Amino acid sequence: MSNAVVVHEVGGPEKLSFEPVPDAAPGPGEARVRHTAVGLNFIDVYFRTGLYKAPSLPFIPVRSTSYRVVPSPCVRRLRYSAARSALSVSSAPPSP
Repeated sequence: MSNAVVVHEVGGPEKLSFEPVPDAAPGPGEARVRHTAVGLNFIDVYFRTGLYKAPSLPFIPVRSTSYRVVPSPCVRRLRYSAARSALSVSSAPPSP
């Protein structure tokens, strides 16, 4: 299991909770990634405070990240050690 800061309801910083989240196994055509850096941006704060409607509750407030692809038998066309970055549309915790 990994840990993440999760928002279950909108409000102030007291609504942030650091908790374990399940590691979802990658499915066909998916890859596991290891985050090397994550960014908390104003949009994350707006979602947490309720100024903007969050995509879903609960959510993990990180919209930008840098990561590396973890080797997997399902992944054949990506270079594993290549650094990548992304902007996330949804950061819902994985389902158990």
